[in-house]
Amino acid sequence: MTESGNTTTDQPVSNTVVEAIADHRGVPPLELDPPLHTVIDCDALDQLYRHDTATPVTVSFTYEGLDVTVHPDTTVSINTDP
Repeated sequence: MTESGNTTTDQPVSNTVVEAIADHRGVPPLELDPPLHTVIDCDALDQLYRHDTATPVTVSFTYEGLDVTVHPDTTVSINTDP
């Protein structure tokens, strides 16, 4: 399992997810194929993790065989185990 994330920046959580997946795959973020937005609704993901949202949220989804989890602190876990 790989964990990454930066809870100190104001970047959208979808960017954190893209960076985590790209890092896990060893490719630049712009070279992710397919792009993350074709797999999940990035705008909806960003809205779930707005700074003014009081309810902690955890989101999990599968991206090209990777189990991706975004934790309430915006840390991203990537698991390749079946």
